[in-house]
Amino acid sequence: MSKHKPYCMMHYYRIRRNGQLDLPTKDIPELTDHSGGYRLKYHPNHPLSRNHSRVYEHRFVYHAEHGDGPFKCYHCADVVTWDDMHVDHLNDQPDDNRIENLAASCPECNMKRGAWKVKTTHRQKSVRQITWQGVTRCASEWAELLGLRAASFQWRLKHWPLERVMTEPRGSTGPHRRDILAT
Repeated sequence: MSKHKPYCMMHYYRIRRNGQLDLPTKDIPELTDHSGGYRLKYHPNHPLSRNHSRVYEHRFVYHAEHGDGPFKCYHCADVVTWDDMHVDHLNDQPDDNRIENLAASCPECNMKRGAWKVKTTHRQKSVRQITWQGVTRCASEWAELLGLRAASFQWRLKHWPLERVMTEPRGSTGPHRRDILAT
């Protein structure tokens, strides 16, 4: 501040930007959406918020009901604490945070529960989709249904017509050499 100007630079530019000396207040939403359908709750003093001002809503709800722990894993009964546990949505809907839908889960059980989602996603993104009798599946799914290994199924697709691939049962030791010569 100088004798010719009533404000220092910081306050002068604040008036220029905002039209007033007061700092603008931010409206902080209590709930915000996060990736995968999860919601974050604004609660800066919560024990689970750590260095952030937000905590996942399902963890907040579980903590409010069950406290600091330790807990037993819902699936395998191992002892878990907040440092290493996941709060699992039993119906696989991340926006359903009712307490009866939440369970403590160890990392291993949580990953096992999600394995089918990964498998389904990979199958849907598969480049090699095969349609047989109006049903479309990826090659590994067809192989599994026919009781074949994926490599055997791929070999059949390469060397046999589709109808034979899908109808011929699995051999006791695999396809015979004469099958190659017949096609």
